[in-house]
Amino acid sequence: MTKQRRSNRVQENPGSRQPVSPVTPAIFGPPEEARRLLQITQQQQISASFSGPLPHPDILRAYNDVVPGLAERIVHQAEIQTQHRIAMESTVISSDTTQSRRGLYLGFVLCILFLINGVGLVYLNHDWAGATIATGAVVGLATAFIYGTASRKTERLRKAAIMAGKDEPSVSRSLAPPIEKP
Repeated sequence: MTKQRRSNRVQENPGSRQPVSPVTPAIFGPPEEARRLLQITQQQQISASFSGPLPHPDILRAYNDVVPGLAERIVHQAEIQTQHRIAMESTVISSDTTQSRRGLYLGFVLCILFLINGVGLVYLNHDWAGATIATGAVVGLATAFIYGTASRKTERLRKAAIMAGKDEPSVSRSLAPPIEKP
C-alpha cells in the first residue's frame, strides 16, 4: 500500500499520466454539483443620468408606447411652463427696476429737503442744528452711494466666481489679503 500525499501542486494521475488538480475529484461528483462548481457569474452595472426640463427621449418613447400622444403632451406642458417662468422673471425684473428707481427718486427728494432745512436753520441763526442736519444729509447720501457701489461690485465678483466654477467665492472687503484656512 502506498501513501498518497496531498499538496497544492498539480499531481499526475497514475492511470493517464496527465496533470490532475486537487479539485478534480469534486467535479466528477453528482452533475448538479459539477454544474454549480463550473457556473460562472457575471454582474454588470450600467448607470446613466439625464438632466433637463424634459425626460430622456427613451423615456418619452416609453410614455408614448403606454399612452399614445403622451410624449407630445409632456413636451407641450414643458413649453408652457418655460413660457410662464420667462414671463414671471420678466415681471420680477420690471418690478425690481421700478422699485429701485422709486427709491432713488425718494432718496434724492429727502436729501434735498434736509439740505434746504439745514440751510434754512443756519439762515435763522441756528448754526449748530442747521449744520448738523445739512451734514447728516450729505453724509447719508455719500454713504448710500459708496455702499451701493461696493455691494454691486461684491455681487459682480461673486457671480464671476460662480461662473468660474468656484463653490464658495470669498470676496474680501478689506485691502488686506484674505487669510487662507489650512
